[in-house]
Amino acid sequence: MTTLSEQTQPTRRLATGIRGLDTVLKGGLFRGGLYLLAGLPGTGKTILSNQACFNHVAAGGRAVYVTLLVEPHGLMVSHLQSMSFYDPSVVGDSMVYVSGYTELEKEGLTGLLDLLRQTIRDRKATLMVLDSLETVRHLSDSEVEFNRFVHLLQVHTHALGCTSLLLAPFDETRTRAEYALVDGLVELNYDLIGQRAVRQMQVWKFRGSDMLPGRHVFSITDAGITVYPRTEVLVASEPSLAASHHDRLAFGVPGLDQIMQGGVVEGTTTVILGAPGTGKSSLGLHFLTAGARAGEPSLYFGFYEPPPDLIDKANALGLAIDPYLANDTLQLIWYPPLEVNLDVLSHRLLAEVRRRGVRRLFVDGLSGFQMSAEHPERLSRYLVALCTQLRTLGVTFALAAELPELFDVTVRPPVEGLAVAVDNIIFLRYVERQSQLVRLLSILTARQSAYDTSIREFRITSNGIEVAANLVGGEAHPGGPSPVRPPAMTNPPSTSDTE
Repeated sequence: MTTLSEQTQPTRRLATGIRGLDTVLKGGLFRGGLYLLAGLPGTGKTILSNQACFNHVAAGGRAVYVTLLVEPHGLMVSHLQSMSFYDPSVVGDSMVYVSGYTELEKEGLTGLLDLLRQTIRDRKATLMVLDSLETVRHLSDSEVEFNRFVHLLQVHTHALGCTSLLLAPFDETRTRAEYALVDGLVELNYDLIGQRAVRQMQVWKFRGSDMLPGRHVFSITDAGITVYPRTEVLVASEPSLAASHHDRLAFGVPGLDQIMQGGVVEGTTTVILGAPGTGKSSLGLHFLTAGARAGEPSLYFGFYEPPPDLIDKANALGLAIDPYLANDTLQLIWYPPLEVNLDVLSHRLLAEVRRRGVRRLFVDGLSGFQMSAEHPERLSRYLVALCTQLRTLGVTFALAAELPELFDVTVRPPVEGLAVAVDNIIFLRYVERQSQLVRLLSILTARQSAYDTSIREFRITSNGIEVAANLVGGEAHPGGPSPVRPPAMTNPPSTSDTE
């Protein structure tokens, strides 16, 4: 006889082995639990359940996949063969496919329940999938009989220690009784947001544990399903304090480092703000090269310029980055923001940061994140979460942010709330002087440091970025003539300025 103390022992987890899903579930499913995996046809239920089975078998478990009026086993297996998780050597042994429709049709729900219980016992299964629960509903004589079947299935599988996944369509228009009976409800959907198709997952219910709430993007590839937990809720669920830093990291541009009292404070986030062509990418390359020169693992993560173009740009600036690329101190990653989601970007970016132990990161630029946001209103929260995670990892982060106007007296942040997410803002802009465009640089804010508030002229030359002394003789007017006298530069500007 089972005592109350035995019944209240903590239940062990059964990891699905699906990347990101166990993170959303805070460790995986509970052993012996009954879970409903719901979604319309084509959302990925069959792939997810099979992937969980093969992962479970690979970890030493035993799985049974029971079908009711769905695609034949041979056809299902042929579709799975292209997936990397599929292992033909375990099929028929620790991974078994069983058809239960004949018992359901002849013996009703009682016959199906007996088949499931007996199959779990005979096969010593620790994970069972029933595909699909909707067939059971259609062949039930009443709603009461159907609910009784779900209840008894939960009782039997729990007693046998077999975790069970029930596949069914999701009906958001009404509450179904099985939603209340099962231990967890996971919905898969495939939405059109504008013209973009997006796969998302949401855990509506999960008894016995917290989980990451809201919708999370997932993808289906030859590797199966990968879930990308929403960056904001993931960071909020794992609060941690960043180490306090006091060291300065130089940009490698003497005039800029001077007005920033030696550079930016380690572990902070800096936005390089400016109109197109003002030199944001060039300044970012200086920042990374200075880090690589000091032996700090540095990463360029950009959306528009492929690595060969960046190498050419660095050469034009006199930055010899080839040795740092060769010894992997500096890495260039190009990621065009076409049909990619924000959480996919942060997942891959943070994975690379962790893998290489990155100390300096330059993202070029903010507009890549903006283009990847299906819901633009979440972008400010996303950036706060990303900056928080990078700070926790000890990364000094620089982000290029483009202003839409070449000449504008008023500075409008490209994302609402951007100033909340960052520590330092370097402002690059153009002014017109004597029928020529002049670049100016200034520090708008540096939270953890004193800084020089003067406006400096700078030029982009074959020797890199050169920042001059303070502007003198009057004001600089964006978009109009300026009486400011040009300060003396250490070298004349190159005839082919490179951003």
